[in-house]
Amino acid sequence: MVSLHSDDAILPDYIKTWKEKISSIKERNNVGAFISGGYLIDGEDKVIGLVSNFDKDTLFKPPTTFKKWWKNHFFCVPVTGWSVYNKKILEEIGYFTPKYRIAAENEMTVKMLPLYPIFYSATPLFCFRRHGLQGFEGKPKMFNMKQEIENFNDSVKAYLDYGVDIKKPVTYMLFLSIAHLLFLKLNKARIYLGLFLSYYPKNILSLETINYLWDWLKYSIKVELRNRKIRKIYKSFSSMSMSMPS
Repeated sequence: MVSLHSDDAILPDYIKTWKEKISSIKERNNVGAFISGGYLIDGEDKVIGLVSNFDKDTLFKPPTTFKKWWKNHFFCVPVTGWSVYNKKILEEIGYFTPKYRIAAENEMTVKMLPLYPIFYSATPLFCFRRHGLQGFEGKPKMFNMKQEIENFNDSVKAYLDYGVDIKKPVTYMLFLSIAHLLFLKLNKARIYLGLFLSYYPKNILSLETINYLWDWLKYSIKVELRNRKIRKIYKSFSSMSMSMPS
C-alpha cells in the first residue's frame, strides 16, 4: 500500500523495481514496510539533492533496527512514495494517529520497528517535492519557520509518548543553532536553540552531546557534498526520468 502525495513523483521503474525486490524477500509477508532512497525536488522540478541513508539493500530486523537507523541519521518510516506499507501489518498495529499530524509517520515508526522487519532499497525510486504547503494554489511555497517548529514539536511528542531516546535528533537543533549563529542569522539561531533546550535532557554540555554535534557536522558535510554532485548531474526531474543511474 502506497500513499502518494499529489505533487510528488515516482520514477519510471518504480513499480517494476519494487515487484522484483519484494518478490525476492522470503519473509516478505511479515515485513512491515519497504522503503527506498529518493531525490528531493523543488516547486519548479529542480533537483535539490538525494536522500540515501544506507549504501546497499538491507532487511532490518528487530531488536537492532532502532540502533542502526539512529546511527545513520534515519529516524522514521516516511509516508508518501518513499514507502510501500504492508497492509496486513498496518491492520495489526493500527493506522496513523491524526493527533500527531505530519509526524504520524514517526508514531507509526515506533509502533512498527520493535515488532517487524523493514526492508530498505538503496535504489532511488521516488522524488519528494520540498515545499511547505501541499495543494493547488498555483505556485508551491517553501517551508516557513512556523511550520518547521510545529513539525519538530509533533515529531518529538510522538517519540516521547513511546519512550524513544530523542537526544540525537534533538541535538540537530543545537547544530542548526550554531550554524545559523556563524552566519549571523540570530533569530533562527535563537529559535533552534530554544527547541533544543525545550527537549534535551539535563546536563546538556555532556560528552555525549559533543559527540552528537560532531556526528551531525560530519553527516551534514557528507550530505552537502553528495547533493552538490547530484545537482551537477541532474538539472530537473525530467532529466532524471530520462537518465537514471545504475
